[in-house]
Amino acid sequence: MAVERVAAYIDGFNLYFGMRSCGWRRYYWLDPTKLVSHIARAGSQIVRTVYCTARISRPEDKRRRQLTYLEALESLPACEVLYGKYQEEPARCRTCGAEWTVPKEKMTDAQLVACIVSDAFLNIYDTALVISADADLVPAVRAVQANFAAKQIVAVMPPGRKCQELQNICSQTKQIWEDALKTSQLPDVVHGSTHRWQRPPEWS
Repeated sequence: MAVERVAAYIDGFNLYFGMRSCGWRRYYWLDPTKLVSHIARAGSQIVRTVYCTARISRPEDKRRRQLTYLEALESLPACEVLYGKYQEEPARCRTCGAEWTVPKEKMTDAQLVACIVSDAFLNIYDTALVISADADLVPAVRAVQANFAAKQIVAVMPPGRKCQELQNICSQTKQIWEDALKTSQLPDVVHGSTHRWQRPPEWS
């Protein structure tokens, strides 16, 4: 019997905001590869783990913590980090008319969609774990299902999050619980070939 090939596609911000909504800052120093191993069926082969996010530019303390974390992830050989971007967009107060700009995350959903669909066409996986509660990923799931009926798409909901549209069309739905996050942490100090990254004290 062939070994099941599993690829995981992680919406970094969706996962982060799910943890934040639960007050689980202590789990932000997360190892995505360990989390995927926890979620995947025993005996399966994890062939790709993609973590999509965007670098923030402010406030400075959060920017530095995120940078430390992302550089630590980039040092993991089994984790591929793909980036979208933040774009300043105008906002206006309806009451007083004051105007300002707010950063909006762009392109991370598009990165996930492209990977999920292209990897199906390249026959990289038998099962895809889509770790997100974002309905914008529904078209990607439908495209895979329409062209590759044998491939399974599993919706994996971040903590405290649900997406009925995604859950309704996927082969299966799973939820990330606290125990999975607790057992999927990076070492407090991640050592690279020329650098080391330490868990921010605010995340302890």
